[in-house]
Amino acid sequence: MKSLFRPPVIVFVLVVSALLNGASIAGATPGATPAAPSPTPADPAPPGSAPSTPLPAPFSAAALSIAPGTDLQALHARGPQVVSFTVDTSPPAPATTATIGDLHAVFALPLAALRDVVTDYNAYPDFVPRVTFSRAERVADSPSVYHQRLTLSFRVLFFGSDYDYHLQVVEPYPPSADEFILHYRMTESLDGQLSGVAGSWYLRAVTIDGREHTYARYFNRIDFAQDQFGLRLALRNLGANDMRSAMLAFAREADRRKEIAQEALP
Repeated sequence: MKSLFRPPVIVFVLVVSALLNGASIAGATPGATPAAPSPTPADPAPPGSAPSTPLPAPFSAAALSIAPGTDLQALHARGPQVVSFTVDTSPPAPATTATIGDLHAVFALPLAALRDVVTDYNAYPDFVPRVTFSRAERVADSPSVYHQRLTLSFRVLFFGSDYDYHLQVVEPYPPSADEFILHYRMTESLDGQLSGVAGSWYLRAVTIDGREHTYARYFNRIDFAQDQFGLRLALRNLGANDMRSAMLAFAREADRRKEIAQEALP
């Protein structure tokens, strides 16, 4: 899991869309963009076919709902806020460090506008911070399943690293005007630097002062397979801000597209 929000880091992921995408983390503007990898993904499977690997379950079912006690109007005024954020320095092996972030926000956008941006996986490099490459292939319907290759680039003061991995992204329910769920898990780390990525997006249509808004909740967990100098300090100091930046990036892109569509009307 290229997190409003082209799981799913992200985090993404996203520090680390993270995030992943979907979201799916993202944050400060990265340095020079490296050349895009040259993947050779398989052709998309015929519509309705079964996915090649078992479907992952959401990592955190609690993140697929409005956080208890949320004041929607106050949250809209404050922008993306942390529900919880943890840097685990003793995660289960083979991970050496893990970051677990859960953020939410309310945006003055229709749910469909935000959903269309979150699910525009191939466009992530155009607007999601840190995402330098994203390519997704739809492999199954009912539910919709995608295989996504995602590359993140981090260049923050004393810390720099790239992460290249595959995700399985699941949209478990048909599009709805009221609610949208997306969740994802890593299926392969191409550079061996990650032992796991999992996350989700939850969108819910809400009304504030008679106007349509969207509640968005973005969850992302990344398990690092290797210790790197400055990694834990970067995660503690910048991880939550990276997720905020990702959410805002998706929301701004949704708003930009909405304005373009309105200007095109006769």
